[in-house]
Amino acid sequence: MKEGKVFNQSECINCKKESVVLKVPDNLCITYNWNKNKRKKLVAVDACIADEIKYLWSKGVITYGCCCGHGKEDPICLVNKECEGVLKKLGYEYSYNSELSCFEVNIERRINI
Repeated sequence: MKEGKVFNQSECINCKKESVVLKVPDNLCITYNWNKNKRKKLVAVDACIADEIKYLWSKGVITYGCCCGHGKEDPICLVNKECEGVLKKLGYEYSYNSELSCFEVNIERRINI
C-alpha cells in the first residue's frame, strides 16, 4: 500500500471512486486493533471522506476506522474517547460506543459550524 495510490476495494456508490491511501501524520498514534505496539503509517479510507479524515487528523483527533456509508448510512468515524474535547470544540455529533470503547462520530454533521 502506497500513499495516494488508489486502494483496490469496491467502488463507493456516492463518489464512484475507490478508497485512497493516506499517510498518518507523525504526531498521531493510530494503531492496529488498538494495539499501541504497532503504529499505522498508512490508512485506506473512502475517497469521498478523505478530506474530512485529514481535517480530523490535523486537529489531533485519533481515529480507529471510518466509512462513508456508501449511500446507505451516514458517514462515520470511530474516534479515541480521549478526543471528546476536540470533537465538542469542532461541533461534531457523536455518541459513545461501549462495545468498542470509543466514540462513533457522524462526520457529515457538525452542530456548531
